[in-house]
Amino acid sequence: MRRALGLVLVLPALLLAGAGVLVFSYAFASVPLPEDLDTGPTVVYDRDGGELAELQQQATRSDIVLGELPDHVVDAVLAAEDADFYEHRGVSALSIVRAAYTNVTRGEIAQGGSTISQQYIKNLTGEADDTILRKIDEAALAVKLEREYDKDRILELYLNSIYFGRGAYGIQAAAQAYFDVDAVDLAPDEAALLAGIIPAPSVLDPLDNPEGAERRYRYAVNRLFDEGWVSPAEAGEMRAAMPDVVTPSRLVNRDAPFFLGMVERDLERLLGAEQVYRGLEVHTTLDPGMQEAAERHYAEAFDAIDVPEGATRPTGAMVTLDPETGAVRAVIGGRDYADDQLNLATGGPEGVGRSPGSTFKAFALGAWIERGWSPESIIDSPAEILFAADETGASEDWEPANFGLADHGPLSLREATWRSSNTVYAQVAMEVGSSEVLDLARRAGIDAAGKLEANPSLVLGTGDVTPLELATAYNTFAAGGVQRRPRTVLEVSRGEDVLYTASIQGREAFSEQVAHGVSDVLRGVIQGGTGSAAAIGRPAAGKTGTSQGFGDAWFAGYTPDLTTVVWMGNRDDNETIVGEPTGGDLPARLWGAYMREALEDVPPSDFPAPPGDLLAHDLGEIEVAEEPPECAEGEELTHADPEDPDSELICVVVEPTEEPVPECAEGEELAHADPEDPDSPLVCVVVEPTEEAEPEPEPEPEPEPEPEPEPTRSPSPSPSPSPSEPDPPSEGGGDGGGDDGGEESGASEASAEG
Repeated sequence: MRRALGLVLVLPALLLAGAGVLVFSYAFASVPLPEDLDTGPTVVYDRDGGELAELQQQATRSDIVLGELPDHVVDAVLAAEDADFYEHRGVSALSIVRAAYTNVTRGEIAQGGSTISQQYIKNLTGEADDTILRKIDEAALAVKLEREYDKDRILELYLNSIYFGRGAYGIQAAAQAYFDVDAVDLAPDEAALLAGIIPAPSVLDPLDNPEGAERRYRYAVNRLFDEGWVSPAEAGEMRAAMPDVVTPSRLVNRDAPFFLGMVERDLERLLGAEQVYRGLEVHTTLDPGMQEAAERHYAEAFDAIDVPEGATRPTGAMVTLDPETGAVRAVIGGRDYADDQLNLATGGPEGVGRSPGSTFKAFALGAWIERGWSPESIIDSPAEILFAADETGASEDWEPANFGLADHGPLSLREATWRSSNTVYAQVAMEVGSSEVLDLARRAGIDAAGKLEANPSLVLGTGDVTPLELATAYNTFAAGGVQRRPRTVLEVSRGEDVLYTASIQGREAFSEQVAHGVSDVLRGVIQGGTGSAAAIGRPAAGKTGTSQGFGDAWFAGYTPDLTTVVWMGNRDDNETIVGEPTGGDLPARLWGAYMREALEDVPPSDFPAPPGDLLAHDLGEIEVAEEPPECAEGEELTHADPEDPDSELICVVVEPTEEPVPECAEGEELAHADPEDPDSPLVCVVVEPTEEAEPEPEPEPEPEPEPEPEPTRSPSPSPSPSPSEPDPPSEGGGDGGGDDGGEESGASEASAEG
């Protein structure tokens, strides 16, 4: 009853407020015109206030008379956006209902309910919010627009001001930006493509998102056919292939071009794509000193790679974040922005990631600690370990292996992290649960799109993440468990109006206890583990990562003041990188060289002390290695149950297997007690003396023979052939068991890291 009474009281108040806004807007607000559209350059500043760049249109806005446009251009826009334009008076209830039905049946936002008049008002006023009061204000101005101008004039105003992406406002600029022609020369299929991308031009560019652009293109063609504005034959010909677009002539900025691309995307998200090139002043988070250092160290590291003829030259990405604010301080998205604008740090427009290898183990470690279990828990680290399909819930058995098939024996989880033992972390994932590992990773900042699946092999990096995602997640550890979204924009203004101010407010992803425990363990990776090449002479924590087949190499690390992730791989695939580097190679060295310079003017600070009340965890049925007892002299180690090889090891007294041999005195000798039984015990017996024999007479010496006369000729005798000497033994060359660098193995192979 109380709720019903509340509705009775509130609904009239809301309706009255909406009516008031409607009347006020209609009475006092003026209808904007295209000349009110400010398309001056947007100026971008770094964190120190220095001018970084200007974001400019790629094609200049130019008005065109409606009557000059071919009918198929006008028809395409009307079909895709407002087929009932000439029937309604600014607001169309039919369009709203039809859009709602289409979106529900298709399960996506495929059609909007706003009329062309409403869209025109929204674009010109620059209001990006979709609140109820804003919609009422927009509807009022649309009705007023319809009363002041005829339909052809309104459509002309719309076509000369609507934003098509690529910095192009109006149909003339769009025709030049996408097809390098004037609007009057647009072909029917080209007009349909432009009409299709109007709802979201920043994410429907055919070069960046061909699937999305083609979906909208087909929608526009189908709407033309439904309205009877093209014949079946024309529609079939248009559906056969989407028209090709030209590559945009991008303004390449010498300083931080990949960062500027991220700024543009963030402005589109915050204010709407149509506002980006309208005379804004944008203050950003970029640190010019860190960006310059990152670019220099990156170039030195990657230029030094010796690439054999015909092999693919590897590339890489770097991201630096501030733990206290989430601010992006430096970004490198590839080797040369002038040649390739794909930002590998963000994964491009679709956020395509790469296998993170063992960097993902940090989230399993965090889930372990979150349960209250200790990194000092002892777990066996065999060369490989088998989990049956019914244990993992998968369709086949899982057999992870350590790098180089190394059998490390019993290790604490702390030591297993330093050595990046795959078989230990496979057991950890099975015990904690893969869903909990993924849940903690998502809370930290991984997989906002929900693409990863919870399975045990995820702990070894079988899912895909972007360098920016991984940096965000490791930044959460550095921030004591507070997750902050990475941000490039601090403040946006136009003239005296402040349009946006960033908040550094974060959310608690997990407790400080978890974050500090993980950081304490990951410090050892740099101090003496697989990431020792990243040591920078101050407290730092991090983790190496190498994917299956050496297709990706990572180092993710942080100090209390800064987080940086380095990724190395091939641009277009995850084939083996030249030289088969691990995360402890180039990525760790590059991380160390850059971070030493980036933090040069920042006083060293230590991580908070880890919690001391975590208990070592008994893994139950999973094999836990225990140190065998030390046996005293006269004892030996054996199983408590001789018939059970898995039973407890204990020390037992060794029973002598033979009786001691007696020592005989002078005049005695050792003999069997029973001379006829060789198995009888040995005893000492007195030796009876024997009679002496008389000495035999010495023989008389024989006379010496007379010497034979020397022959007059005597040939030298041939020496007897000596037996041939054996060949010297061949030199042994060693067993080849060199140091593998301590990196990790793949999820199911021993040649690379999980």
